[in-house]
Amino acid sequence: MRKNRRFSILALTLLSVGLTACNGPSDNSIGHRPFTVTILHTNDTHSRLEAFPRDNELSASNAGPQQGGIARRKTLIDQIRASEPYVLLLDAGDNFQGTIFYNTWKGSAEVMALNALGYDAVTLGNHEFDMGPVELGRTLRGEPVIIADAAYPTEKLRPPMIVTNIDASREPALSGLFRPSVVLERGGERFGILGIVTDETPTASSPGPNLRFLDYIASVQTEADRLIAQGVNKIILLSHYGYPVDVENARQLSGVDVIISGHDHALLGDPSTVEAVASGQGARVKGPYPTVVNAQDGEPVLIVSAYEWGRWLGQIRVDFDERGVAQSWRGQPIFIRGCEFANGAMDCRQQAAPEELTIKDQVAVYREPVNRFANIIVGQAGIFFDGSREPGVRTREMPLGNLIADVLLASAARSDQAVAALVNGGAIRASLNLGDITFENALNVLPFGNTLTVTDLKGEALVAALDHGVAQPGAGAFPQVAGLKLRYCANLPCTGALRSEGRVTELTVNSGPVDLTATYRIATNSFIAGGGDAYTMFKNACVSGAYCRDTGLLELDLLVEEFKTRSPVIRNIKGRIVAQ
Repeated sequence: MRKNRRFSILALTLLSVGLTACNGPSDNSIGHRPFTVTILHTNDTHSRLEAFPRDNELSASNAGPQQGGIARRKTLIDQIRASEPYVLLLDAGDNFQGTIFYNTWKGSAEVMALNALGYDAVTLGNHEFDMGPVELGRTLRGEPVIIADAAYPTEKLRPPMIVTNIDASREPALSGLFRPSVVLERGGERFGILGIVTDETPTASSPGPNLRFLDYIASVQTEADRLIAQGVNKIILLSHYGYPVDVENARQLSGVDVIISGHDHALLGDPSTVEAVASGQGARVKGPYPTVVNAQDGEPVLIVSAYEWGRWLGQIRVDFDERGVAQSWRGQPIFIRGCEFANGAMDCRQQAAPEELTIKDQVAVYREPVNRFANIIVGQAGIFFDGSREPGVRTREMPLGNLIADVLLASAARSDQAVAALVNGGAIRASLNLGDITFENALNVLPFGNTLTVTDLKGEALVAALDHGVAQPGAGAFPQVAGLKLRYCANLPCTGALRSEGRVTELTVNSGPVDLTATYRIATNSFIAGGGDAYTMFKNACVSGAYCRDTGLLELDLLVEEFKTRSPVIRNIKGRIVAQ
């Protein structure tokens, strides 16, 4: 089916009653011309306003070049806007959460960044809801934030917030703060921008009970058809669902031309090219840039993503024909590279992109209330603790995962006689370099404000929880444990599983084989205890009347105390989680 005929029943109905814009005829190529636009894009920047060293080296003295930072991103954006006639700057969500800026400013620093860089449209990610809809509403409206009992002024979000798949009609805190689409004009041509947020948000964050998350395909198709009926023949979707989901769903849509993908931090491109400019990142590439699939109407859909933390600025130049169909494309993400670290010192002589000074000064202003406690040294790490997602804390046992599970178990064993601990890999958000560890470093690892919770689980429920976690390598549910040793099948079918259709084949608890009928006291975090990452076994145990106590102790405080009292801190792989 050709694009100038791709109308649903809704679109045809709108046309028949005359509810079209100035391009009313059903052939939406009328009034259009071949057109080229450059799309710049980001996703999953997670509060990284400042540049940071590469986090996959053994020490800060060998940490490679600085990466990211909104001041360097602004320099590159301005250069491209000056050299290209038509540019769109878009973001696919999760600007919030991940550094001390978020914990201090509660999202308002990130709003400042989006405004200062001049984004044209953005969508929400699940982490925008981490402090609940009321706090999100305050942030988007630009109301003051309270920091250490003082009120600080903030900015209202200026780019339109686009969310196509959330019904917020019953949530007054978010009334009028986002819309299902926006139409942006460049050179007389119109681009429809849609945005969607993962339906995992209720289990992965705190959106509250009043929001309704709509179906990806149905909500996107309905809104795309409505815009096409108005003569908008170029549609861009900002998707916070994840790269594999977007690749699959693109085949079931009609009318969407480009998908900017976020949520799973996918790095796309040629691995050798990526490795040549960003050592250590080539192995993380998930697919080509762009990934091209055929939509339901047979037209190409270009899927792009720009990894995480503002390390890269996505850049794709697309040539559309008069029907709004992509005919050719070129470009690749730009590595946002700054100063080198050499011999323990920073050398800025070879920086690839200088910092834009106005934004650098803005970041410094927002940094002032943060500095009161960010730079306090709490201890030393005796090794590099790698917090990478995959391969890493979301796919296998890691020293950093062991450390966090250990500190939870040690505290819960003293206070509640817990015998084991389980934490989700998705709660671990950064690495720790060898050497001095500051409060900010620790906060970057555990930014969510989760507390230590202790719950009684039957042995069968504990095995079910581990079955659930190991079945999802790469997802936030993957477990890191203490007091437990398990073997599991990496693939199904799994011969010898402890539970029917499960994956765990061996499990020891506190050095003894698991008894499926026995009760075990397990330390975890408040997120998991509430059913987060779909760990319903913990939530069900709590609501059933089993022992379930939130200690009120912050995971972060327990980690900081470990560094204060036991530095230099070291952990090793202990064979706690073994795939077979």
